[in-house]
Amino acid sequence: MENFILGIKNFFNFNSSQKENKKILNLTPLENSIIECKKTRDKIKQYIKTLEKEILKVKEKSIKYLKNNNKERAKFELKRKKMYEMQISNSEKQLEIIIEKIIEIEKTQIESEVLKTLNQSNEILIKLNEEVSVDKWEFINDELGQIKMEQDEVKNFFNNNHLNYNDDSYLDLEIENILKEESENNNKEINENNIQNYSDNNNKVFPEVYKGNLFNDSNQRNEIKSKKLIIE
Repeated sequence: MENFILGIKNFFNFNSSQKENKKILNLTPLENSIIECKKTRDKIKQYIKTLEKEILKVKEKSIKYLKNNNKERAKFELKRKKMYEMQISNSEKQLEIIIEKIIEIEKTQIESEVLKTLNQSNEILIKLNEEVSVDKWEFINDELGQIKMEQDEVKNFFNNNHLNYNDDSYLDLEIENILKEESENNNKEINENNIQNYSDNNNKVFPEVYKGNLFNDSNQRNEIKSKKLIIE
C-alpha cells in the first residue's frame, strides 16, 4: 500500500520536475509540449502498472480471507480491487488522449518545419530572380546583339571582297609577331626601369658626380691631376 501511495505522489508531483527541466533545456514551445506529453504518457503507463500490481495483491488477500472464512474482509478487498480497476480504466482513457495529442503536436511540428523550409526556399528564389532580372537579361542580349552585329560586319566585308572568313592560317604568324613585339616592349620597359633604379641609387651615394658639381674648385682639379701624374 505504501508503494501505491508513493506512486500516486510521484505521478502528481512530476509537473514540478518538468518545470526544472524546462529551465535547463532551451527548446521551442512545440518541442516542450511534445516532451511534456511524452513524460505524462510514461507516468500514466507507470501508474497503470502500479495499479495492476495492487490489484494482484488485493486479489490474493481476498482469497486468503475467504480461506479463513472472513467473508466481510474478502468483500472489502474485492471492492478495493474494483476501485483500482476503475482507476486503470480512467487512466487508459487519459493515456489515449495523451497519445493522440502527441501525434497531433508532432504533425504540427512537421508542418511548421515544412513551412519554414518553403519560406527559406521562396527567399532564395526571390534573390535568384533579382539576379536574373529582365533588365540584366536585356543588357546581356544587347551585348550579344552588338557582338553579332560586329561579326556580321566583318563577315560581310570579307564576302564582298571575296575573302575566306574561315581561313585563319595567316593569323598564326600575325599573332606570333604581336606576342614577340609585346615581349620586346616588356623587356625594354624592364631594362629602362633597372637603369633608372641604378641611377637613382648611385645618385644618392655620389650626388655631386651626376649633378656636375665635382671638381668645381680649380685647386681640387689641379691636385687630382698632380696625383695622376705621380701614379703614372
